Amino acid sequence: MASKEGEFRIECINNVHYVTHMFCKYPLKLLSVNTKLDFAILYILSYGGGLVSGDQVALKIHVGKDATLCIQTQGSTKVYKETRVGKITRQLMDVHIASNATCLLLQDPVQPFGSSNYMQIQNFTLEDSSSSLALLDWTLQGRSHMGERWSMKSYTSKNIIKSGLDDKSKFFVLLRDTLQLINEPGLHIGSKADRMNNFECVGSLYLVGPKFEATKKGILEYYKNVESRMGKTISLHEQPNAFWTACELRSVTIVKFASYSTEKAREFLLQLFKDFAPDIHREALRAFWY
Repeated sequence: MASKEGEFRIECINNVHYVTHMFCKYPLKLLSVNTKLDFAILYILSYGGGLVSGDQVALKIHVGKDATLCIQTQGSTKVYKETRVGKITRQLMDVHIASNATCLLLQDPVQPFGSSNYMQIQNFTLEDSSSSLALLDWTLQGRSHMGERWSMKSYTSKNIIKSGLDDKSKFFVLLRDTLQLINEPGLHIGSKADRMNNFECVGSLYLVGPKFEATKKGILEYYKNVESRMGKTISLHEQPNAFWTACELRSVTIVKFASYSTEKAREFLLQLFKDFAPDIHREALRAFWY
C-alpha cells in the first residue's frame, strides 16, 4: 500500500470484541461503535461527507481469529468533480480475515458526481477455508436531482479476493472483478448513459466462506429454479425494477444487479438477506434502510 491514511485491527477474546489498534488521518475518519451484539461495527467516514479531487485514501484492516466485523458508511460516498486533468481520486482498502473470522462490508453506494475521476481497489485476503466474507460494491449514476446520468469522467472499481491454504503455505486468487465506466468515442457505442439503459444503480454482491454457505446455496437455487425462468415468461411491461443474476466462481457466489431506482435496489438487497440470510442482524443491513 503506497500511503497509509488508516489502520484498524479487531480481535475476539472469550467471545468479546476488542479494538486493539485504530489510526487514521485526513481525509479519512474511523469510528468504532460499542454494541451488545455478537459482532463489531466500524464506520468509515470522510470529512465533509465525500472525497474531493485528488484525495488518496489507503486503509488496512485486520479481522482477528473468531472475530466478526461489519464495515459500514454513514451515507453514500460522494466523489466530487475533477479539478485538474489527471487528478484522480483513489481509495485503496486491504482487508485480512483470519481463521474462523467474518467480514461484512455492506456499505452505502458510491455516488460519483459529474466530471469526477475515481478509482477504488479493494483487496481481501482470507487466511484459510474457515474465513468468510460478504462484500457489497455498488454505485449510483450521480446526482439524479441535478440531472446527472453517468456523467462522471471515469469510474473504476476493482475487487480482488484471495484465500490461503489450510496449512498457510501460500495464497491463491479466488476472484478478480473490475467495473470500469468510461466514454469510448472511438468505438461508436454511445455514451455511458446510453449504455446503462436508464439504470440508476448497479452493483455486485460477493459471498465466500462457511458463514454464508446456506445463503449461497439458497440464492443459487432460487435463481436457477425461479428467477431466471420468470425473466423468460413475463411481459415487458411487467419487468421488475431490479434485475439480477447469480453464479458461482471458485467458491465465490456472485450476484450482479441493476435497478431503475436506488430505493428499489435497497429493497432488493434487504429482501435477499431476509430470505437467504435471516441470521444476519438487522443492524448489519443498515445500508439498505431508507
